[in-house]
Amino acid sequence: MTIYSESIVTDDGWEETFRCCKYESWDMAEAYAEGLREGGFHGEIDICASGDRGTTVRIKKPKKRKVMISPGLGLGFAYGQEKGRQLAEDSTLIELVENGKHLSGRNISDAFLDRIREIDPENAECISLRGIESLKVVEVEGPYQIHEYGGSEWVVERDKVKWW
Repeated sequence: MTIYSESIVTDDGWEETFRCCKYESWDMAEAYAEGLREGGFHGEIDICASGDRGTTVRIKKPKKRKVMISPGLGLGFAYGQEKGRQLAEDSTLIELVENGKHLSGRNISDAFLDRIREIDPENAECISLRGIESLKVVEVEGPYQIHEYGGSEWVVERDKVKWW
């Protein structure tokens, strides 16, 4: 039986959920955790005693979020930029791309350029906008990296790749 549940989001892209459950034994808590794993849960699970409240089962799972990349050939958009993560994760830029408002006809919209200048005023004029029509928003879970080759960017998620 769950007594309380609390979620926090960490800076590294994980959502931590703390559930305090009254289990009569450690074995029952472990059985709950094993059931989660067998059900396909891919996060981290910790079990620890917490006195009066019962046994705490701490679940750490990846947080879903949107990221903007430039999959077309060119010079890339966020990769290699000093503020690349802010550019890739900026909710205003993402909204403009999702709604097709990053372009004005065949040109870049003023709203898109203005937002880039707000994020990185020192380097705004150096950010490549070649291939801006190919900007794409993807959803990631947890930590990720943007990789680039020939200006084409793609996302690599930590939990979806076997790291060497």
